Amino acid sequence: MVERCTVNADVGGSNPPLGARRERLRRLREIFRLCYNASMNQKIFNSRKEKLDTLVEGRNGNLTIVMVHGFGTSKDENARMFIDISKRLSAYGRIVRFDFAGYGQSEGRQEDVNLNTMADDLKSVLDWVRKKYGGRIMILAHSFGTLVTRYLSPDSIEKTIFTGITPPDVKAHMESTMKRIQSRVGGSLSENGVSIYPRKDGEVQKIGSSHWKILREVDPLRLAKILAQKTDLIIIKPMQDEIVGGEATTEQYKTISGIRFIELDGDHNFTSQRDRRGLLNTLERLIAG
Repeated sequence: MVERCTVNADVGGSNPPLGARRERLRRLREIFRLCYNASMNQKIFNSRKEKLDTLVEGRNGNLTIVMVHGFGTSKDENARMFIDISKRLSAYGRIVRFDFAGYGQSEGRQEDVNLNTMADDLKSVLDWVRKKYGGRIMILAHSFGTLVTRYLSPDSIEKTIFTGITPPDVKAHMESTMKRIQSRVGGSLSENGVSIYPRKDGEVQKIGSSHWKILREVDPLRLAKILAQKTDLIIIKPMQDEIVGGEATTEQYKTISGIRFIELDGDHNFTSQRDRRGLLNTLERLIAG
């Protein structure tokens, strides 16, 4: 059970004297200092000595929630999804959001990024969290971040929540991504060179050949089975997912022992207000319960 951070700052009723009001203000400042992080940017280095831009928000305490963004996005995620999630969950624990190398405000080149480098980035962040804060750790990963988390398969994670999980069929996943690249104006695909992927937000993503080479050898379903033996694994499936596809694309995950599978209305990033609200309410129950 995760409790909200509450400290008594009452110092003398509804109309205390000036000295008592000053004492109340002092206590409120102390509460904020003890209970909450004021959106502090941290610089964490991966094993390649690249700085990973990291944001620490929310309540100080025994729980840290590490958020893992998808491919070609940043620690805010598309449609500000991670910003809204962080605001909702910050009363229950410390929130750590970071940019993978090559993306957002982190160092590195996008064309050098692949599953190995992304898993190393996540490991670097988790190692930093354990050393700096200790305590309990949960992971909340979205889209390709779910595959990075499975690929790393970290130990000692209390609860892992996936949203917009990638399909168990890696070939279908790759073909879908390649089609999207080729469908965009200015997009170009080169499995042995650098692919150019114009994103909907106006950014242009560069994808190197190592991304496709390593991804082709991965078995997402097997990795999910392994991870489910280590952590309380929960998959939240957006039923109108325009990136991954409908229910049939992820049906195999339901067969894995120990996994909780939740279906919610929503597109890949739960963009509409109603769908986003449904996601936030569900996540709050899962974290607080």
